[in-house]
Amino acid sequence: LHAPAGGEGGEFRFEGAYRPYHDRTAVHRRVVERSAGGWTVTDRVERPLGAQLRAWLHLHPSFAVEREGGAFVARSPGLCVAVEPFGVDGARLRMGERDPVQGWHCPRFGGAVPAPTIETEIEKNHGAGFGFRIRVLSQNE
Repeated sequence: LHAPAGGEGGEFRFEGAYRPYHDRTAVHRRVVERSAGGWTVTDRVERPLGAQLRAWLHLHPSFAVEREGGAFVARSPGLCVAVEPFGVDGARLRMGERDPVQGWHCPRFGGAVPAPTIETEIEKNHGAGFGFRIRVLSQNE
């Protein structure tokens, strides 16, 4: 965890990595950064090169999401954010889907509620960074 001296503006940076259980040769690295401009989540998968990759950003069911150009605008009571995927070949919205199972919020055991999920895809991994930028557009307290 890295933060500027004094923690001014609530800025910080977190970095982590792991080897997934399904492929111990792969290394998934993630950097989460917060700045005055919002949040940035950057992923990098070092191996296997050439593999298809997918990533999901799950939102609470109170959000209504619309595609606006290359971004997704998510609105809920009191908050509106722009989610901007980068470094990906495609992005789409999923909600309450069963094949594959995506777009669900499970507030309790045995209960599932449809919820917006932004799915991104990389056709062939080249080891480059990809992810999401999240900016607050408006906020009502």
